[in-house]
Amino acid sequence: MATILQTTDTHVSTSPAYTLSPGDYFYQVAGISLTTTDGSLPAILATGSGTVDIHGTVFSPNVAIGGPLTAVIVASGADVTGGSTGLQTLNTSTQNHYAINGSLTGGTYGLNSSGSNMLYLHVGATGIVTGLDSNGINLNHDIVFASIDGSVSGVQGIGQSSTNGFFVLNMTAGAKATATSSYGISFANSGYLAINGQAAGTTGINSTTVQQVTITVGTSGSAAGSWGDGIAFMSQSATIAINGDVNGSFNGLRGAASLGTSSIAVGADGFVSGGYYGIYVDNNATVSVAGTVSGINSWGIQTGTYSEAGEIYVHAGGLVTGGGGSGGGAVRTRGTHVITNDGTISSTDGVGVLADGAGYLLNTGIISGSTVGILYTDTFSTSDVLTTVNTGTISGGPNPLIAVGPNFFAYDATGSIGTDRFINEGDIIGDVRLGQHSGSNFVNAGTLTGSVYLGAGGQVANSALGTVSGMMVGGTGNDAIVGGQNGGLLLGNAGNDMIYANPTQAAADNHATATLAGGTGTNALYGGGGFNVFVGGDTNGGYNQIWGGASGMSGLSLDFTNNTITFASLSPSQSVYVDLLNGHNAYINSGPNQSGTYVYEDSIINVPNVIGSSSGDVIIADNGIDRIQGNGGADALYAGTGPSSQDTFVYTSYADSNLNTGYDTIVGFKLGIDKIDLSALFTDGSHLAISTAGTSNTLYIEVTPGTFNPATDLALIVNATTNLGLTAVDFIF
Repeated sequence: MATILQTTDTHVSTSPAYTLSPGDYFYQVAGISLTTTDGSLPAILATGSGTVDIHGTVFSPNVAIGGPLTAVIVASGADVTGGSTGLQTLNTSTQNHYAINGSLTGGTYGLNSSGSNMLYLHVGATGIVTGLDSNGINLNHDIVFASIDGSVSGVQGIGQSSTNGFFVLNMTAGAKATATSSYGISFANSGYLAINGQAAGTTGINSTTVQQVTITVGTSGSAAGSWGDGIAFMSQSATIAINGDVNGSFNGLRGAASLGTSSIAVGADGFVSGGYYGIYVDNNATVSVAGTVSGINSWGIQTGTYSEAGEIYVHAGGLVTGGGGSGGGAVRTRGTHVITNDGTISSTDGVGVLADGAGYLLNTGIISGSTVGILYTDTFSTSDVLTTVNTGTISGGPNPLIAVGPNFFAYDATGSIGTDRFINEGDIIGDVRLGQHSGSNFVNAGTLTGSVYLGAGGQVANSALGTVSGMMVGGTGNDAIVGGQNGGLLLGNAGNDMIYANPTQAAADNHATATLAGGTGTNALYGGGGFNVFVGGDTNGGYNQIWGGASGMSGLSLDFTNNTITFASLSPSQSVYVDLLNGHNAYINSGPNQSGTYVYEDSIINVPNVIGSSSGDVIIADNGIDRIQGNGGADALYAGTGPSSQDTFVYTSYADSNLNTGYDTIVGFKLGIDKIDLSALFTDGSHLAISTAGTSNTLYIEVTPGTFNPATDLALIVNATTNLGLTAVDFIF
């Protein structure tokens, strides 16, 4: 092997200054300068495999060093500059080794090398490779093992274009691959990248291959895209681990392959951020987040297409955020999906989670959205099943701790045609709305600060083991609703519904008040051990079957006095006939004051307390303990007659019964046993004016004692069973 030593201090010549034969070893000692004045050929030209070892300075107006070199060394302190390319090689030998520890600069490429072979490239900590008008390093070898400890820059930092082998790149802490208007790193082969330094460009790292790639961004590593993505890949099989920072003005991480499977893990120290998407992957992707992922103007994470699947795991300490208003949020999946959240998924300007397609969501952490916490918009098939299990917190609304329903949805599947199955054992802040498919159900064993709205087709809402602060409202089908342990309004809405007050002892211990309203249809209403209020009278041709539940409340009698049926919601143009004694039924009259046609409306069992309509009603007590309120109009109220009968007639307003709007008649009043309850009027005996004629008592309760005003004072007729007349014991003040 021939050896050439350059020994003069200054050497200026035309090119090539040195031509190496195959196998030659060229060594330039430190402090020596080699300059060529024309650029027709490289300053140092290799005609075959050989070695160039540069310790001084080499300059050429075209290519500084070129040829099929086996080994190239640019030592620390050395400077190789080409007006076109610093080092340009075309290699055919099996292995090539380049070590750049000095400065390598080209007007176009710093390093431009190709060949159907294997290249080992090392840019040392003192190495600087620069391509002014193109790539700092441009490689087209089939197999490349590159280690970058120094700095590479250019219009594109590092480019690898062969598609026939694989590309391995390791960047250590402090290393840089920087592009001024293209990619920091771009490669077209299957590859493995370990980034512990900085990759920055319009896109930080760009992979164009559909083959398998593995990219690891270490704790000291970063990938930044100033006008694109932090990392972009087309691979159908990608494994990406991020423990450092990945940032893009468009997307933090973008996977555009529509087929294949990707695995993306953001470690506890990882941070991924995009101006639009944090992570956007089209194919079957598994995304694991223990760090932070943020999409500023769109979605924090979006996975899958409508024919693909996505799996997202947010671990304890992990955070996914996103924005973009109605068009964005924290997490979006399309196709079959699995979402497991132990951390925080939150959007202050959009949806917490938007899922489209069959799937499973398990939340033990926090999911929140400024519009909706979880939104299902399934557009695929009626056979899709959407299962959600929550043991953490789900919230929706601009300030869900204050603005809770209606229309601040923690969970909204209104557009879903699949079956929604939602189990809550945690906290929900905001309303819950199921989709429009039969068989959907909501089971609440936690707390819901909001309301529940069922959809079409017949659905189930069961809060037997939980609490609901708002309403539970049925949809258009035949629904089943079980109220919460704190009571509340249970509304069947349309369809033939079954509605249950909470059956547990906890509801009775809470003295919960449940209001059960069947709505339209033929409904079955079941009371529980707390206070039960049944809303009667929908007059649509259906009827309610009403069963009062026995009291289970401590300190109260274990009877049915905890049950009330009310007709206060009837129109003033209607009236009611209630018979608790014989038929145990209620009939709605189409006219006021019993002037129209009766329609059978309610079957009443074990409900001794009645509130009438605002018109003139007929209410007949049974032979037990009843509490009757006529509630406006000229009512005919009948007391019970049995030996155990004890009835209370309640007046809560002076307008309930007066001479101008119609006065009540109480029939069969048992003196000393039955009561007239005036406690809501805050009055006393001095306001009473009683006139007795035999068994008939005319009673006035005056607003101003001693002054009767027919327009403002309460008036009624009390027909007693004896002619002793009303006394103080017959009143409750």
